[in-house]
Amino acid sequence: MSSKSKQPSKPAPPTVSMDDDGEDLRLDDINTKVWLVKIPKFLAEKWGDIDEENVDLGKVRIYDRPDAQGNSISILLSDAPINDDLPREYTLKLVNNQVKNMYVFSEDAQTHQTAMAGTVHHECAVTPVYTEEYRRIMRTRNLEAGKPSRTVKVLGDGYKKALLSTTPGMRDVAAPYRKKGAHLDAKTTRMPKQELMNLLFQAFEKYPYWSFKGLVEFTQQPAAFLKETLYEVAVLNKKGQFNAMYQLKPEFSFKHDDGADPAAPTEGADDTGAAGDGAEAGGDDDDKDMSEDDFEEV
Repeated sequence: MSSKSKQPSKPAPPTVSMDDDGEDLRLDDINTKVWLVKIPKFLAEKWGDIDEENVDLGKVRIYDRPDAQGNSISILLSDAPINDDLPREYTLKLVNNQVKNMYVFSEDAQTHQTAMAGTVHHECAVTPVYTEEYRRIMRTRNLEAGKPSRTVKVLGDGYKKALLSTTPGMRDVAAPYRKKGAHLDAKTTRMPKQELMNLLFQAFEKYPYWSFKGLVEFTQQPAAFLKETLYEVAVLNKKGQFNAMYQLKPEFSFKHDDGADPAAPTEGADDTGAAGDGAEAGGDDDDKDMSEDDFEEV
């Protein structure tokens, strides 16, 4: 007779009892190494809207030798429709390679069983590569964000007469009201912020460097309003050939021809599109009001 030797049974996965809610925490994958990667907000919001499973978002490419900036890992997004209006190339930088006491947990959708999915081994950050495509997308996103949710329409004299004529005893008020009211100069009336941004991009597409006075002449906008909007898209040069002149931030910059004039003319130039009275809207005082501390240094 032959006898079978008894095989040792496989040990059960370790669990930790959670007395508070009567559940067990499974520790099967506690030794699984996980990378904690922080991605840009616009990328997280876009990917967060995906309801499908197994969508190919992109590829992680690891190079044998790092580039000049020390980057050796890049992320390339796929051609999936979800990535249509997103920058396609990113760099992944290792922020912390000795992460301690950070873990990833998961929960089963049906049984609500909680488990430890892994231990955070590396902490990384993803940043987009400053390509022409990225600059174009950021310009578009900036303009969309600047769209006003409400619009204000200034009623002309015709509307005033129509409104006042419907009220008894108020038909003759319109004329005296116009005489007493202050005269608004159309050149100094604020345009919508989105239109001003479009106008600034047109200016910097024509010339990469502008003085504040030249921008006042070109846009015909109040200095304070122009200063506020300019701060969002431009930087002030504090040294070099174009000292005290403004240029677009790197993410908004355009490519210009090598033979083109880099700096825009200011006073009395026809190609700025400004009328003769536009110089009075800015003036030298506006240049002085533009504190160097209000803009980033290039």
